[in-house]
This record gives sequence, structure tokens and C-alpha cells, in this order.
Amino acid sequence: MVIFKASFAVGVLLAAPIILYEAWAFVLPALRQHEKHYLMPLFFITLFFFFMGAAFAFLIVAPVAMPILAGFLPSIENQWTLERYFSFVTRMLLAFGAAFELPIVMGFIARIGVFDAASFKGKRRIAVVLIFIVSAALTPQDPFTMLLMALPLLGLYELGIRFAILVSAREVS
Repeated sequence: MVIFKASFAVGVLLAAPIILYEAWAFVLPALRQHEKHYLMPLFFITLFFFFMGAAFAFLIVAPVAMPILAGFLPSIENQWTLERYFSFVTRMLLAFGAAFELPIVMGFIARIGVFDAASFKGKRRIAVVLIFIVSAALTPQDPFTMLLMALPLLGLYELGIRFAILVSAREVS
């Protein structure tokens, strides 16, 4: 099963440029010129944040989380298999990649007018609680990996406020 999952993941990665090109070619004729102007940089920024989250999960969180999870209850024998490890790491990569899209989502919300930067600043306490709840839901049930997700998300929330300010400034211009 691990070989199948790994082959599927590599296949998706190799096919991603073609799939993205086809999706872009499908959507492109429906867009106005100014929409095309904003969509391409947004696409690359979104990819950048996703890959930063996935890299953070792979290079920092997984190496820290695995020994902690393996040694959580030393009296119980370790039951990790290659398939479980691969599934765990894959879920972590996807969860962190998606979570690191927070500034993009906040900028979009500000752009469509649901909230502005001042609203995000005013709701900071609620956001902190929600970030910790989402971090607890997306990571294994230990406080270390939850903190490893929540702390960068708090910084990304502040970056999202800056994105909302930037989007608001462009609307005025």
C-alpha cells in the first residue's frame, strides 16, 4: 500500500504543472485583463505559502513530533509501520500547507469586504483561540505539535492583517 500511495503522490506532483496549466487555460478566457493581472501573482504567492507550510511540517514538525509521539508512553511498544508513517507525514504536509494559506484567505476576505484590517485587529483574541482550536484539530493529540502549528499561525495572522491593509490600500488607489 505504501508503494501505491507514494506512486500516487509522485504522480500528482509530476502531473501538477499540466493539471494547473489546463485549469488556467480553462479559466483564462473568462477573465478580464485586470483580473488576469492579479490572478497570476496570487497563484504564485498561494503556492509559495503552501510549500512553506509543507516544508515547515517536513523539516521541523515531523522530526520533532515523531520522537515525542514514539516516546509518549514508554511502557507501550512502538507500533509504527511504514504505511502509518507515510500517511502521518502526508497528512501533516497537507494540514500545514493548508494552514499556511491563512494570510491569503485574510487578504481575500478583506478584498471582498467581509472584514477589513481594523476588524481583524479587533478580533485578535478570538483569532488566537480559533488558531489553537484548529491547531489541536489538525495535529496529533500532543501539545508540542499543536504549538508548532499554532505559533507560526499567530505570526501568519499578523501577516494576514498586513495583507488586508495592502488590499485596502489598493482599493483606495
